[in-house]
Amino acid sequence: MQRASLRLVFAAFLSAVFLPANADTNGSAEAPFQQRLEWDGITFDIRTVSRDGKTVLQVQPSGLSIDNSILEQTIEGNVSGAEIADLNVDQSPEIYIYVLDHHQPPRMHLYAWSANHRKSMSMIYLPELSDDPALAQGYVGGDEMSVLEGVLGRRFVIHDNGQPTGKYRQMQYKLKPGEASWQLVLDRVTEF
Repeated sequence: MQRASLRLVFAAFLSAVFLPANADTNGSAEAPFQQRLEWDGITFDIRTVSRDGKTVLQVQPSGLSIDNSILEQTIEGNVSGAEIADLNVDQSPEIYIYVLDHHQPPRMHLYAWSANHRKSMSMIYLPELSDDPALAQGYVGGDEMSVLEGVLGRRFVIHDNGQPTGKYRQMQYKLKPGEASWQLVLDRVTEF
């Protein structure tokens, strides 16, 4: 079976409605998110809980050789999905959790962790679009993310004076080691 091009994969990705299954049209949570992801003997139980009026994302790893402590992160929005992958091809999985905030249109935020040599977890950093004015030009939200063939893809409809142009900006990020944590580093930008 031949591999589909990244463009075709992303087109198929776009055909899916990317609203969180646990959110109503006002963006309030109807039910907590819960999903289990597995990769070669390592499992991640992902869920959201409400605590003190805030939504807390919890990730419980199991199968790591040193530290299987639960990870927690307060989020603003609803989890719309999660994926497991090995973008840096080191035989240790990463998890990518997508959160849509309550802006209109919603903006997507990424919460991601790597299982370092199958021993313990560390956070993966994705730079904010606002860190690069050229990338952020025309961005108003409505972005989508997905794990593709060896990269994390992100794209959005480019706007001009608040109006959609019909063109997309698509970024591809590769997972690289940083000084203190893993980083998703911009590898390629296309517009079409």
